[in-house]
Amino acid sequence: EMAFKMERDHFYFTSKRILFRNKKGISGQRVNYLTVPYNCIKAFQTETGGTLLDGDSELDIWASGIGHFKMGFVKSKVDIFAIQRYFNNKLLPSGVVDAGHVASTVPATFAPPSRTHTVGSWLDWLGDNARQVDAAELQERLKRDPEILEKDEQVQLAFQSGRDVTLFTTKRVFIIDVQGWTGKKVAYRSVLWKSIRAFGIESAGRMFDRDAEVFLWTNIWGMDCIKQDLRAGKVDIVAIKQFLSNMVLGNDTVEKTASAASAAGSVDKGSSSVFEFVGDDQRQIDETLVDAQLRSSPPLLQNCERVEMAFKGRRDMTVFTTKRLLIVDFKGILGKVRYTSVPWTAVQAFGVRSAGSFMDKDCEMYI
Repeated sequence: EMAFKMERDHFYFTSKRILFRNKKGISGQRVNYLTVPYNCIKAFQTETGGTLLDGDSELDIWASGIGHFKMGFVKSKVDIFAIQRYFNNKLLPSGVVDAGHVASTVPATFAPPSRTHTVGSWLDWLGDNARQVDAAELQERLKRDPEILEKDEQVQLAFQSGRDVTLFTTKRVFIIDVQGWTGKKVAYRSVLWKSIRAFGIESAGRMFDRDAEVFLWTNIWGMDCIKQDLRAGKVDIVAIKQFLSNMVLGNDTVEKTASAASAAGSVDKGSSSVFEFVGDDQRQIDETLVDAQLRSSPPLLQNCERVEMAFKGRRDMTVFTTKRLLIVDFKGILGKVRYTSVPWTAVQAFGVRSAGSFMDKDCEMYI
């Protein structure tokens, strides 16, 4: 469907794969043929040409088995946005994707960075903290100039930090990175939702630690974690949690586990010994109370999700729901809390260890 040549080497985009033909040695009689099926690709990036010495456009591919590889193009002879649209068509889910209802309460406007300088704006710039912007306006722009979104793709949430933009769409995490002084070199990175294996939200703290953060953990070689700092008060954290839950966990209802050991009705009396307190060993608590708490303060759970077992240490909690392992981690003295969600489908191994005697009286779980 598309073919390219670089000196002696060729690579082809066929209806089913990327095919590389690489001639070896001086004579070129030894030839390697490498096949990368489209269904093995986990992320891709197109990059427009810049100026002067950095004028070539590029395509980056992250795929199972071979990791990351890059292809360069002569800017004047290759339409990089045509390649972007080609890979959109090959790799993104076809048809309209149901992301559930995401209601955002933060007024968002896409605009150049403010010239008003305050201590807060300086810290936000220094920390690269993003603010939420108008998803509908960006969606309209990116379906028109340049045309890089699918016609049936919807931008649900959008965040801007300086010139760079991160989009959560119904088909991918889309990161736009404007580079250089002129801004002519722009990288458009697409991470497929199927590659996101876990996610975390960290609330804003106090004083100088005033940014919230989003973490996306992937199964992509060299891109283990995607992190985005968010400006406190300028993003809707609840909407972000809701959307990520819908996209990573799914909207389907999962039946409760018959073997879940309930502690409903039990009264939490805290740590029963100094060893438990010092070691931050967790104890089982009433899962019905935790279920009610995580639906309001903060609202983390999906409507189709139920808490089955819950455990608490000094401040932290570990929660087993019908759809995920949820870890609530209170960090330091500045009031930050990280909520890490690991879907059960992402767990590849687990182990438990019974308690010992004397100084080693805690039992343990491994995921």
